[in-house]
Amino acid sequence: SPGAIPYVAPSKACRAFKYWIHTDDQRWEIRDTQWLAGALVSSGVADPSKLAITGGSYGGGQTIQNALLRDRIRCGGAKQFTAVDACAGKPDGAFAPWTTADGSTPLRWVVAIPMYTWYDVIEALSPNGRNSDGEAVPDGNHTDPVGVPIQSYLAGLYAAAQPLGNGYVAPPGTARTLAGNPFPKSDPVIANTIAQYETFKSARGIPPDGIIPIFWVQGETDPLFTAFHPLQLANRLRAFDPSYPIKLFFGDIGHDYAAERVDEWDAAHLAMNSFLDHYLTGAGPAPSFDVTAAITRCLNHDAPMELVEAPTWSALHPLLFERALRGPKVTTSSGPSVVGVLADPVSQATITQNPLSYRGCRKIDARIVDPNAARWRIPIASPVTMIGAPVIDLNYSSTAPDTELAVRLWDVDFSSGTRALVTRGVYRSLDGPGTAGHTITLEVTANDAPYYQPSNVPAVVVVRTVRLTLPCR
Repeated sequence: SPGAIPYVAPSKACRAFKYWIHTDDQRWEIRDTQWLAGALVSSGVADPSKLAITGGSYGGGQTIQNALLRDRIRCGGAKQFTAVDACAGKPDGAFAPWTTADGSTPLRWVVAIPMYTWYDVIEALSPNGRNSDGEAVPDGNHTDPVGVPIQSYLAGLYAAAQPLGNGYVAPPGTARTLAGNPFPKSDPVIANTIAQYETFKSARGIPPDGIIPIFWVQGETDPLFTAFHPLQLANRLRAFDPSYPIKLFFGDIGHDYAAERVDEWDAAHLAMNSFLDHYLTGAGPAPSFDVTAAITRCLNHDAPMELVEAPTWSALHPLLFERALRGPKVTTSSGPSVVGVLADPVSQATITQNPLSYRGCRKIDARIVDPNAARWRIPIASPVTMIGAPVIDLNYSSTAPDTELAVRLWDVDFSSGTRALVTRGVYRSLDGPGTAGHTITLEVTANDAPYYQPSNVPAVVVVRTVRLTLPCR
């Protein structure tokens, strides 16, 4: 993964011990990065006044957590090879000053560029539908109720990391999560997992205490780490300081069905290099802390790149496209998930020519439907470009006390017989454009396996009314 830390295999004398990766824990892997940066300073390789950090995906999680810590370390966890223990006498999770190993030189990151990564790892891997960009509805509680695990990712990541040789699966492993709901917060395994990931493995668990320029590059077609993550951080930092220097770029980049557009990456890299040059060398003008979004090219894959810029996220989408839809329509948790299987980014990746890309979006035959999904079609009379987070208001009843409702939004071109997945779940922040003559199809289903973990609690859900709101320009 980009941003990984160099690793030296332990000697034979050490191999009786069990060790594991702590998933970008601020007390372990993040402190490893800080220690390594300090070692480079002590050796004369690095200038302590010009420490920058960047990385993507897992390395992006490293980057943004280091950035929020800035000049601090998180106590607990790893014992560092330091002459001065800044955490002596401090409890687990406390903060202490970051210095070189001998304590002689204070250290801090001066600029950070995270890419296609998470702000809140619980939201990324187990969303509950309360998350938001803060525009149409406030960002809510991400952990109560406990969300729906993104099963295909969790199972895939776990399988990919199976230990070899002397590797060790740390308790309690993933058995409880993969066993499925219900997930009572009174369950000690669930409660501890949430506390650990929210507090120590997410930038969300780090209170800001100073200023560091941040340029976050995020995917708009990435189903793993959505555009909500940098937006939630930006909202938090601007609440801390209205003039906080954070710049955002959204493109068709990231994981799975992202196309990794070369022209969009070129634009992002030019901006990132200018950002680094300014803060590390003083070259060039100060950057503008605005928002840039590339219009996704799904059914029109060969269209030229179009970048939209605005001073703020909300300024990108000044218009609203609203439709009121009626039921009743029924979906059940036991019904088949035909479309869910075809739209899964992990299992379907093995049958594409490029397992890392669906060329910008997932496209399927428009004639294929889930018989179990409640479905509405909305003709588009004139062109519309959606930029922002769709909002779905549902009036429904369920036979179960523990109900999952997954939402999929499609752009359907009946003339070509193809439909493209625009967004899924209860959120996704940026896509477009929609073509006049196409049809928007909204699906609500109680079973979107294998992407979302299917519920263990049987449910029959009656959807009575729906209001769909799309932010547009």
